[in-house]
Amino acid sequence: LEEGDTVTATVMRDIRAATDLIINIASSDDSQLDAPLAVVLSEGETSVAFTLTAVDDTLTERQATYTVSVSAAGHFGAAAAVDIGQNDVPNLSLFFPGMLAEGSAGPAVLGTVSRDVVTDRDLVVRLRSSDIALVTVPATVTIPASQASATFGIVVGDDGDVNGTRSADITARVLPTAGGAAFDEGSATDRIDVLDNDGPTLSVSFDRDTLAEGGTATATIRRNTTDTS
Repeated sequence: LEEGDTVTATVMRDIRAATDLIINIASSDDSQLDAPLAVVLSEGETSVAFTLTAVDDTLTERQATYTVSVSAAGHFGAAAAVDIGQNDVPNLSLFFPGMLAEGSAGPAVLGTVSRDVVTDRDLVVRLRSSDIALVTVPATVTIPASQASATFGIVVGDDGDVNGTRSADITARVLPTAGGAAFDEGSATDRIDVLDNDGPTLSVSFDRDTLAEGGTATATIRRNTTDTS
């Protein structure tokens, strides 16, 4: 079943009922699988049908199995399992500047994550950068209830090296309402290109801070590029 679906269940006994028989029905989770409290197997009948409904909520959940149990006085009980799939994981989309310079940060450098279906619940989204040294994003961002999107800050690293334009992929995944691993369904990935802001530079350092007359010290000259041409 998918959320919102119904299915007909049937209770049977091997001989006809001599009198009307009340059969009690219990769902393992009424919030997910709705069932009547009881049905009556009429005199002279061997079966009775009832309807089960997979509750259509707005929780982001994984497919799960629920049990329906039946019992009646003077009879052995029985049970059956029902799998309910979920339809509440929205499709996400990401928007942010496609190109940023090294060292970009602050309140003006923002990304936006959006969902295609707005509900009355907060939606927590897991964010991940493929290169956290280059581009950092928060671990999670929450889209508020009844809102389609939320913004988050982006911080671009600055390593001081001449290494050209580099890229990092940002991925957004929905987290289950009750917690746990993020869903692969509905995820979004986009790329940020980071422009190098460094030019060829030389620096010099010494192996000691103080040097007496007649003493020696070792100086090291470094450059911030690996280009040997």
